[in-house]
Amino acid sequence: MNRSSIINNNGHLSVDKEVKLTLLLYEDYECENCGSAFVELKALREYFKENVCVVYRNFPCTYSHPSSLLAALVAEASGLQKKFIEVHDTILELQSYLEYGLGGILRIIEKKYAISIKQLMEDIENPHLKTKVNDDIECGVQMGVKKTPTIFINNNLYNGPVKFGALSKTVVSNLKINSVLQNGEQLKNNGEH
Repeated sequence: MNRSSIINNNGHLSVDKEVKLTLLLYEDYECENCGSAFVELKALREYFKENVCVVYRNFPCTYSHPSSLLAALVAEASGLQKKFIEVHDTILELQSYLEYGLGGILRIIEKKYAISIKQLMEDIENPHLKTKVNDDIECGVQMGVKKTPTIFINNNLYNGPVKFGALSKTVVSNLKINSVLQNGEQLKNNGEH
């Protein structure tokens, strides 16, 4: 499947190859529902890694989650050091520490992933990263995002529970549909020759 219509070069990918299905995820690092969903989505990402790509976008709700914007900027800045997924996962795993600020989390990611905190702090001030986060929010609003987490599967809003079982059923169903569509397209193309 062509992911360009979904990600428009403005999202971090869980895999760096063409896959059959794309999950577009809008999240807020300080949102409790995102923290709960993270475990389910990480399991889904790992289980379907050959067929599914998760695209991550920021949707910090700063009015209720004051550390969410800074956490998004830290994750984005980590992406410049090729560690977005690792830092994204760590921030959500340690979400309860965000109420005390990011100092402890920064020390953990510095040691665990050999990230330069000095460079990270410089990158956080990069206007490009702030624009990227704002663009994620704007795109989310245009797509109808009203809460986090919000998931789109191949451009379709997913309204089911963010639980591995329900998500995996939907993923398998979409993979089957994609397979049927691809086979039908191949048969049509073969018949035209």
